Order: sequence, then C-alpha cells, then structure tokens
Amino acid sequence: MYIFMTGGTGFLGGRLAKELIERGHRICMLARTPEKVNAQFTVEERKSIDVLPGDLTAHALGANEQFIDSHKGKIDLFLHMAALVKFDEELRDELFETNVTGTKEALRLAKLIDVPRFFHVSTAYTLGAKEVGGETLYDVSQSFLNPYEESKAHAEQAVWQSRDELDVSIFRPAIIVGDSKTGEADSKFTMYGYMRALELFKRKLERRGHDFESIRLIGS
Repeated sequence: MYIFMTGGTGFLGGRLAKELIERGHRICMLARTPEKVNAQFTVEERKSIDVLPGDLTAHALGANEQFIDSHKGKIDLFLHMAALVKFDEELRDELFETNVTGTKEALRLAKLIDVPRFFHVSTAYTLGAKEVGGETLYDVSQSFLNPYEESKAHAEQAVWQSRDELDVSIFRPAIIVGDSKTGEADSKFTMYGYMRALELFKRKLERRGHDFESIRLIGS
C-alpha cells in the first residue's frame, strides 16, 4: 500500500513507520523538516519514504496544488498519528490548535487527494472523568482531567463527522510503555521522563554509598 502518514517521526509513529516499511509498504510522510526523517530512518528505509514538508496547522497540512494533483487517487490509506501530548492548562490553545485544527486539516487533505480510508490515532483518555469507557464517542461537554484529553475528544468528533465522505476508523491506545520485548522507549514525555528521573535518583544514591532494598516515595 501507499500510506500517507502524520506523526511518522514521533514515539509511536516512528516505530510503526519502520514496521510498515519492513512489510513492504511505501510511506508519504508529513515532516516539518526533512532532516528529522533523515536522522531517524536508515538509508535503506528512506528509499520507501516520500516527504511532504509541511505543518499540522497549515491549510491542507501545507500541501500545494502540485502535490495534490500528483497524489490524487494514489494514496490507499491516510494514517493520522501526529499530536501534541502535554497536559498543562496554559497550553490549551496550542493543544487545540495542534490536535483539533491539525486533525481537521488532515481530513481536508485526505479529501482533496481522494484517500478512501482515514485512520485516526486518538487516546483511551477521551473518556475524561468517566471510569468506564466504551466504543462510542464521548460528549465533549463532559468533565476532562486536562486540556489534552479534551482536545483529543474534539478531534474524534471532527473525524466522525467526515464518515460520509471517508471510511474512518478511530484507535484509542492507552499508555504506551515501549517495546514489548526490550522495553526500549525513546520518549521524554508523560511517564517516561518521570521513570528516567527515578533511575538517575537511584544511581546518585548508590554512588553516595546508600545500601537499600527499596525506597518509598510520597507524591501528589
């Protein structure tokens, strides 16, 4: 298949892109800078990657008429994975611009180039303050724990509203903890930075000669 992909240089997207290439698929990848693609993928992998220099919040992700004309009807699947994953209330505007506007522009481009299928990678936490989730859209007027969750719930609504024009699917991964065999994770966001800090804390204590079996941390 020929797959258009956003978020292909991210934590989850980068691993998936490599897997798709290994399986013989070709990828057209949105990237703000082609240099990031060059740094993340091998020379052999880059033979299966076309790059669209653009931005999530740009009109049609920054695709010009030449790109649209040359790719119309040639993309089999649009895989939208790019998102801003931060939880600070002061970043609400940026979160909505990236996660909601970015999704709407991805949908716009998918329609312009006549992509039949649109896969949107969301999050399990669009259920907000609810404790039981379901395979349904959640009311965006409910309570959310942070603006990231709220923005992703709005993005899901935008995707679902396009179901008459595109064959849409919404995927909701929960917390991703790295490679299932090696534990490798290259993200510094959410729990990963915290786990890294604990590792450094443990090493400092060991260097100072502390002998311990376990340490209990009290946190809010």
